[in-house]
Amino acid sequence: MKDEILEELWRVKDQISDEAKGNTQALFDRLRNIKLTSTQRMVNRTAPRKPQHA
Repeated sequence: MKDEILEELWRVKDQISDEAKGNTQALFDRLRNIKLTSTQRMVNRTAPRKPQHA
């Protein structure tokens, strides 16, 4: 079965990586800039998880 979401994530990852031209620092700078300027909600994996209800 084809996973369209996973394929889209890989496409975006490859596009951002290509823009950095193999420069890891440029890649991190670009991702940090996206995070700081985005108005989209972000997932915070460092925050304590709330209990889930059954």
